[in-house]
Parts: sequence; C-alpha cells; structure tokens
Amino acid sequence: MIFRVIVTAMFLLSTPAWSSSIDEQIQSLSPVIGGYPPAIETKEQLATVVASYEKVKSELDSLIAKNPNDLALLFKRGSLQQMGHNMDYKKAWNGAENDFVAILNKDPAQVQAILALATLYINSNIELAPKAELLFRAAQCYSDPTPNESAQSGLFFAYYYQGNIALAYRQAALLKKLWPNNGYEELFNMAGDVLNRRNESLPDTSTLVAASCDKSAESLAL
Repeated sequence: MIFRVIVTAMFLLSTPAWSSSIDEQIQSLSPVIGGYPPAIETKEQLATVVASYEKVKSELDSLIAKNPNDLALLFKRGSLQQMGHNMDYKKAWNGAENDFVAILNKDPAQVQAILALATLYINSNIELAPKAELLFRAAQCYSDPTPNESAQSGLFFAYYYQGNIALAYRQAALLKKLWPNNGYEELFNMAGDVLNRRNESLPDTSTLVAASCDKSAESLAL
C-alpha cells in the first residue's frame, strides 16, 4: 500500500502573477503522475507527459536561478519532482529531496515542506521510514495540541514499515476515532490482520493519545 499525503502547491506565501500558469501546469499533471503507479497507458501518452513535465520544470529552474531564496518556487519545483519520481524520471527523487531540504534549512517552520519530505521518504524506501517518522512528529508541532491529520496518518505508515505493527494498529485506531469518515478502517483491519497472522494479541485501544510534537525530530531527520 502506498501512502499519499496531498500537499498543496499553493504555498503559504504571496505569489506573483506568473504563478497561476505554473500552478495550472502542475495541477494538470497531478491526475496523471500525482500517484503511483502513474496513470500512463501508452508510450505516446508518456512522451506527452514527459514533455509537459520538462516544460514546467524548465520554467521553474529559470525562475529559481533568478530567485534562489524564493521558498514558494522551491516548493513548487519540489512538488513537481515528487510527481516526476512516480514516473521514474531521472534524478526527480533527488531533486525533490534537495528542494524540500533547502526550504527547511531556510525556514524550519514550513510544515508543508516537512510533510512533503516525509511523504517522499515513506513512499520511496522502507529504510527511510525512521526519518519519515521524525518528520511527521516534527510536523505535529505546528498544530499542537490539535492533531494534524497528515502527520498522524503518516505515522501509521512509518510505524508499519518499521515493523512495529502493534503501534501501527493503535495509530490506526486513533485515526479511525478522530476521523471516522476518512477510510482509516482499512488501515486498522490491515494491521490487525498482520497481528492475527503472527498469532499476536491485539493491543488495547481503550486509551488513545495522538503522537505529540517533537521539535528536535526535524533536525535529526535532515
């Protein structure tokens, strides 16, 4: 199962007039390469998608070359390259990571970039799950004491991919309780099935507390 956090490319900063064109181009690619596997069925369609991807990437590269400290531009390019990774575009993964890390090195409080980087990690390699967990915990800091749904749901997968199924089970129970209409029953059942196959007892879920903020976690993950 692949976890997807929807992180909007409308960064929490003011954007100039040209931004709408780039946003529209990114949004037009999202239904096709915004998830894995990408919705590409033919070589001809792939060629068209790659051409569109490279066009908007080139535009962002030019703008960032002139405005290297523009966090909104970096986020848009990082988000685009995160989608490029879904179609195995060369160096897209590294480019996305570099852009999100660059944002956080300049402004560690950009929670969208924290979540985007955590999502990139959790969707790419189970060995990166520990780093993703740290980032999801860091993201929670910016909404405490209110649970951040993206951070809390991301933690389920971070626990699951690290093999801590009992903790993932409890996290799914929490998600199901806090957001009963968002499909978390499936995650709850998935973790429960793994525990049953292992002949392990199902953890108690009578007392559930959302994972709390850990500001130190962000620096450890970068």
